[in-house]
Amino acid sequence: MSPVIFTSLTARPGQRDAVRDALGDQLRHVAEREDGTLVYLLYEDVANPDRLWSYERYVDEAAVEAHRPHAREAVAAVAHLLVAPPEVINARLVGGKGAD
Repeated sequence: MSPVIFTSLTARPGQRDAVRDALGDQLRHVAEREDGTLVYLLYEDVANPDRLWSYERYVDEAAVEAHRPHAREAVAAVAHLLVAPPEVINARLVGGKGAD
């Protein structure tokens, strides 16, 4: 099944909106130029006002590798706004509603 990546980004207190806004270019880039990216979503954490989450789903590992340089650039652009490097969890979709 499809490669999946979950990422948690924790902003410095009061900087979540700045991180979210700075990642707007990354969201647009993925939407416009990454055909191998099936899903790329950014969420605000309801319980932690300083945390953002991303959910990414790719057609294959080659698409993940094609995305990595752009992801590194996006993280570098917001690193000064984060309390720590992003936590990245690599997973593989097993199935469920919406898995098609």
